[in-house]
Amino acid sequence: MSMRAPRLPTVPFLHRNLSSCPKDIKLQCYKSFRPVLDYAAAAWDPHTQTCISQLEAVQRQAARFITGNYRTTSSTSQMMADFGLPSLELRRQHSKLMMMHRITYGLVDIPANLHLRQSTTSTRGHGLEDMNGAVVRYWIPYCRTDIYRHSFFISGARLWNQLPKPMTVLQTPESFRKGLAGHTDIILTVYTIFTFNCALTITL
Repeated sequence: MSMRAPRLPTVPFLHRNLSSCPKDIKLQCYKSFRPVLDYAAAAWDPHTQTCISQLEAVQRQAARFITGNYRTTSSTSQMMADFGLPSLELRRQHSKLMMMHRITYGLVDIPANLHLRQSTTSTRGHGLEDMNGAVVRYWIPYCRTDIYRHSFFISGARLWNQLPKPMTVLQTPESFRKGLAGHTDIILTVYTIFTFNCALTITL
């Protein structure tokens, strides 16, 4: 006998049952549902614009549900900013960097030397030190396929290399997480530019 997984709530489900609730209740309900969208985000991070947009559309729909504003002229980006809802893409990047931080400092049972190789030259002016100096830059190999180029260790190392030097010396997960909050624009911009360049290269 097969067992079916329980049906997870969706934004339309929340709308049908909670449309008359205050905004703060709606926001809390959406945040309780959002981990479904973040599931395995550290390893599973879609790179095609189609997949990214499909996920972001769920949060935009949730923003309209929370505010009750369904006018086509209204900005969902502003709604999300008003309620402190970062993009799901940015949340996945943070999740990936948190895992890279744990791997780099040996806080999880994933040996960094098996999957990552420390760079021997500086990256964009960053200094290079050994692990005692707490500054590590990783070598990015040439990638022939999109699957490899956007795999966890390659894309994670690329994000890590773009962090400011003071960020890489934060050796506890708590301090690193707090530091990420101040560099959201840098991380998202760098990753977006790289993805665009890859798409352009493939097109040409």
